[in-house]
Amino acid sequence: MAVTGVSSQAQADVNPPATMPPGRTPDVHHPAVPPWEPVYRFTVLFLLPLCLYLVLAAGSGNILGLWSWPEIFAAILIGLLCARGARRVAGRDLSTVWLDPIRWCAAVVYLIGPFLYALIKANLEVLWCIVTGRIQPAIVRIEPGIDSPMGLYLLANCITLSPGTLTLVVDEDEKVLYVHCLNWKTIQDREAATRAVAGSLLPWVRWLSRPRRVP
Repeated sequence: MAVTGVSSQAQADVNPPATMPPGRTPDVHHPAVPPWEPVYRFTVLFLLPLCLYLVLAAGSGNILGLWSWPEIFAAILIGLLCARGARRVAGRDLSTVWLDPIRWCAAVVYLIGPFLYALIKANLEVLWCIVTGRIQPAIVRIEPGIDSPMGLYLLANCITLSPGTLTLVVDEDEKVLYVHCLNWKTIQDREAATRAVAGSLLPWVRWLSRPRRVP
């Protein structure tokens, strides 16, 4: 099919300039990564788990009255492992999305509010299934409508932490999750199935992982 009416700007985006080496085309959607960004991302992903571990291990020794050398070495090792393993998951929006203090405050509210409520509700539902024996397991495909890889993994982990549901597959290409449910009532509508699995967690994770608007 022929395409007509292409503007000069669109042609410039499609056709590489004459000075570009043969076989290469400009990356319009993914501009060049600044040289400092991989170092910055690795540093952030290293410091977050390190600080969290040190907070949890406070009081274990006499260094600064808080830590022991083994705990400090363990914190460094865990930070390095987490930074190494999370580099692929943490997208380029790390500095503008996941380090936004407003989002961190909202994440705390999310954990002690909707997530805690969903956790207690899921425990009661599993207890009821055990007592009554009414179990109908199924693997459900849900489409949460989340584009961020970290948002998908956040929702997947929240679903897994809730008793009765287990995230089996996170498909980053199609942006869908495959979840094993302990007691599932057949639902044909995809949106209704997504709400049935994720419940009140979904709108919160969508908000936490949404791209930041650039003024």
